[in-house]
Amino acid sequence: MSDAARRGWWACGALLVLLAVALSVNASSDPDLGFHVATGRAVLVEGAIPRVNVLSFAEPDQPWINQQWLPATLFAIAFDHAGFAGTLAIRVLLVALTTALLVLTARRLGASVAWTACLVGLGTWAAALRFVERPLLFSNLALALVLFACASAAATRDRRFVLLACVTASVAIHLHAGAIFSLLALSVSAVACVLEPMAARWVGREPLAHARDGAVLAGGAVLAVALAAITLALYHPYGIAVLGVPLRMASDAYLQEHLVEFRPPFDQPLRLMAPYWAFVVVAFGIAVASARRAPLPLLAVVALGLAISLRHARFVDLAWILGAPALAALATRRWAAVSSRTLLGTALAIGVGALIDRTSLAPPAIGGAPAIWPDTTFDVIAREHLVGPTFVQDGWAGPFLARFWPRERVFFHPAFEAYSEGHYRLYQRVRYGEPGWRETLDRFGVETVVMRYTSERERALQEGRPNLRQRLAADDAWALVDVNDLGEIFVRRAGANAEAATGAPSGVDPDRLSFVGAPRAARAGLERLATGGDVSDRLALLLAVARADDGDAAGADVMLSSIRTPALAEIGRHAIARLGAR
Repeated sequence: MSDAARRGWWACGALLVLLAVALSVNASSDPDLGFHVATGRAVLVEGAIPRVNVLSFAEPDQPWINQQWLPATLFAIAFDHAGFAGTLAIRVLLVALTTALLVLTARRLGASVAWTACLVGLGTWAAALRFVERPLLFSNLALALVLFACASAAATRDRRFVLLACVTASVAIHLHAGAIFSLLALSVSAVACVLEPMAARWVGREPLAHARDGAVLAGGAVLAVALAAITLALYHPYGIAVLGVPLRMASDAYLQEHLVEFRPPFDQPLRLMAPYWAFVVVAFGIAVASARRAPLPLLAVVALGLAISLRHARFVDLAWILGAPALAALATRRWAAVSSRTLLGTALAIGVGALIDRTSLAPPAIGGAPAIWPDTTFDVIAREHLVGPTFVQDGWAGPFLARFWPRERVFFHPAFEAYSEGHYRLYQRVRYGEPGWRETLDRFGVETVVMRYTSERERALQEGRPNLRQRLAADDAWALVDVNDLGEIFVRRAGANAEAATGAPSGVDPDRLSFVGAPRAARAGLERLATGGDVSDRLALLLAVARADDGDAAGADVMLSSIRTPALAEIGRHAIARLGAR
């Protein structure tokens, strides 16, 4: 390779890594980071992998086959010593290394610099929504290294690269359940290599590899599983049972129905998924145009990435990792005559578009996204010395644990492998306020309930029926002790938080901005909440209505004028107008 070509690859790799880093630097918006931090703390405190669910008071003795303890421990050390800056550094580093490996893989596969810039760049944009502080970043890096090793083995005929792929896949199993995709990639590549001579004869082209390459890769996959099983048996409390965790989760239809990320990409907001769909369209176009000339192993890994990502939105990043280098190689074979200047201009446009798009969705920042990490709500818990057991909506359970564990635990947090099969369903029944919700809270001695407001999808799923928020608002045994623009806190009036409940209102539903009884009956309690600091828009609206119902028109106007959200102010004016029309 000439010096000019080498410099071109260095420039391409550097720019793509910089793009990936730029798309990674934004506020932490994944709630799962919270329970990973708490998990890592548990490992450090106990000096061992927890055998049971130490993060839950509802199922504290439930066996926990924890397959992502090591990344969790790294996140805990980073978070507890450097906060979000520490976890962001891990995120950026892993994304940068993964991107660099994709560029190297494309080069090994014979792709041109220009096509690599276009397709890895587009894939990076499509995958950016999954650049979050989760153990999946570790398994993604492992998958990228496995693919690089396979491409290197094919390019150099050096079987030591197959050993590298094998060892990487076996190590990845200790990091995250996503390691199964490294094993799957090895297996699919092995089968494709075996079938490649037959496919080549069928379409009349020269084969890329021989059957023995498939046998070597298949042997590597088997060896990876064996090494993983042996090493797991040496130290993990549940040994090779770890290997079954991803299969159990992937086959749970209930999770696919109720969890957003388990749903397919077409069931997600188009604004969020547009770059992914652009990548899918381009990938299908290249695959179809190259079908007769393309080596089967390249088509196979592209198809694998698309198939997995089209099934579950949480795996859109796999389309990038599995697809981008192979697509760059296929496009180079099919359209070698396309001007590099044109392609590099396209790559530049992709990079600029990605930066503009991601900046509008997730501006550069260091810290936690307020909707996911509600410090205002948690500050109230700390300031008022509220104690549990605490029922926390799962979207906030992880951040709650990061803030309060080991002092507090939760009823449920989204580490599904830590619970019995029916516990998530029980949690959902309580969350939706279905019959038995009160008895369940009583049985587990729940003292505090922390809830986000009902989402549009949740409301549609329940068809507008009352949920736990409405049940608590209508129950005199519970007191509303905090209302902000993100969520609410209820405590038992006669429980461990009785002091905080003194004078707190009942009959107020901040979730639906309504009252169970006469608004004026709740005025005194709402006035008490309004003296606790910055008054949220929702609290101001509710207090304005209560004042108006109590004949204090001037006070109601003061509250209405303080509302910063025009839509909420309009709701308040309509509510007060309806009071006057009674």
